[in-house]
Amino acid sequence: FATAIAELEQARAGGVLSPLTHADTYATLARAYSASGQPRRAVEVLEDCLSQVQARAPEDVNAEVRFATYLSYALSDLGDLDRARAVVREAMGRAQEAPDPYARVRLYWSLARLALMEGKPRSALRQIQRAIGLLEATEDTRQLARAHLSAGEILTDDGQPEEAQR
Repeated sequence: FATAIAELEQARAGGVLSPLTHADTYATLARAYSASGQPRRAVEVLEDCLSQVQARAPEDVNAEVRFATYLSYALSDLGDLDRARAVVREAMGRAQEAPDPYARVRLYWSLARLALMEGKPRSALRQIQRAIGLLEATEDTRQLARAHLSAGEILTDDGQPEEAQR
């Protein structure tokens, strides 16, 4: 992770990369920080990305939602579940304007993750089911399958293996 962080930070310092043009680079950098035990640094990177997106492209709701989702994950890793939820709720309001269903899918998935971290499997299941509903309207069978697997895992962990089999 140290090598990835060094390389990605060097690329970032060059000033050529932007969260709007290289979202995956910034997401990877944040994940590397979290995985290396530096979740605060991951939060800082993602807060900066979200600020840049909001300032430079306020009409790009999908980019805003993407970074809000990443930020909520980093905040969750840090243990700041209240703030993670606030970030997702704010982005959810903006996502209603987005024609791309994946924006809302990301947020529902994030809310499910937060609910699980709080020990609320039924709430997590409701959020995953919302994501499933949106994904069923797409042709993305891979993400739909991942969502069904997540629902099954939630049900299994909640002591409902028969329900999970469906």
